[in-house]
Amino acid sequence: MRTFYFLILLATPTMAGASDITEIKIEEIDEQICLRSDGTATYSFRGHSNRNWHDERVGLFEAKLDPREFNRLTRLPGAIRFDDLKGHYLPYSTRVVRTTVVRHDKLKTLERHDRSLTTDPEPPTDLWDLEMAVRGLASQIKWERVPQGLKVNLSEGSVNDRQVLVREAGTNIPVGFVLSDRREIVVSTAPGNYFVEVSESESGKSKDLSKHLISIKEGKYTPLKIDLRKTSGIGASQPLEEFVIQSPNCWWLRCAADGSGIMGFGTALANSTEFSAGTIDFTGVVAALRKTESDQAFGSRFFISYLSKGSAVLTLYSKDGLLVKGLFAKAAEKTRSSNRGSHFDQVWASKPPDLEK
Repeated sequence: MRTFYFLILLATPTMAGASDITEIKIEEIDEQICLRSDGTATYSFRGHSNRNWHDERVGLFEAKLDPREFNRLTRLPGAIRFDDLKGHYLPYSTRVVRTTVVRHDKLKTLERHDRSLTTDPEPPTDLWDLEMAVRGLASQIKWERVPQGLKVNLSEGSVNDRQVLVREAGTNIPVGFVLSDRREIVVSTAPGNYFVEVSESESGKSKDLSKHLISIKEGKYTPLKIDLRKTSGIGASQPLEEFVIQSPNCWWLRCAADGSGIMGFGTALANSTEFSAGTIDFTGVVAALRKTESDQAFGSRFFISYLSKGSAVLTLYSKDGLLVKGLFAKAAEKTRSSNRGSHFDQVWASKPPDLEK
């Protein structure tokens, strides 16, 4: 009787550890893999902006996972004993990998640091085995691109590689980077507001070609057509089409030549609102901004981009808080607003645009 009772005690942690885990996630700076017990899986890859690689598997992907395979992961020692494991931390690490396990709706994350030095101590075996098992299973899954995001159509006229960089509006955090010689580049993203920057690589140097602010809706691709053959400097023969202002504390505003536009805080659609034509005196505001600008990016500044006919870009900086904050206030007026996000007024009242972060 005692022997039978003892065997049950030994078996119980393994069985509980295997059945209670609902999610395992591996993430590092450019990549995230998430596998779940309900048979769903997601993968995101934002590309390597610091490497000269043609890699177009950038964006968000999803897949179906055999729940039996997930259960096999949860029976690994690293999963069963995850709550008892410790992370692997090293000073001046060049790579940080985070492993997260969700058990009983509570998550725990451990880090594994890597410096690629032969003298570094080995990470915990169970933690390493779990990470490699997740990566191995993910490599066998048939991933499908999430059908929403951005489709950039680039004109012909260049033999050089084009670089498409997608950043979160407000934070400027990169969410996708593609280096390609293709005319159409697809980047799947979560719904939100994003800046899209297109540049060209020539003789090892990058040349800015265009910058756009776009909104991604759920379940839809937003098209962006850029005629690079017309791109050149801003001049008197090239009327401005729009300007974009970014504040250090994550606010942004885009104004078209007719005085209409959109403004918001961060990338969330719920934090943005559109404003109607005539809200802003485009010509007068541009003239006023140009008197306050400089090319010095030091210190706290408002970041201003001008887009002209032909997609040429001019970027400058301004410290004129009175002028810029007045533009934001004008665009935020409810009488001029449409498609006002559900959280816009709350964010506007608690943290309005400012030079301070």
